[in-house]
Amino acid sequence: MCVSGLPIRNGNQHAHDIAEMSFDFLESIKVFRVPHLPDERMQIRIGFHTGPCVAGVVGIAMPRYCLFGDSVNTASRMESSGKRNC
Repeated sequence: MCVSGLPIRNGNQHAHDIAEMSFDFLESIKVFRVPHLPDERMQIRIGFHTGPCVAGVVGIAMPRYCLFGDSVNTASRMESSGKRNC
């Protein structure tokens, strides 16, 4: 998962940043190869959504930066139901 506009808000630039990064990912996987699996092609699904969320570090033994909220859930559903490499 990726996020833009956190912790410092960047107006509406976050949507452009994430869309541009998504297109960069799609281009990159065309040439990326896993050294021990040279005949396998990398596959990726992308889903994104804009809106409010709550973000913070969760955990003590293994801290992680986590995002919560309807926008996060919508992006996750879009990714999981999307076509690969499109």
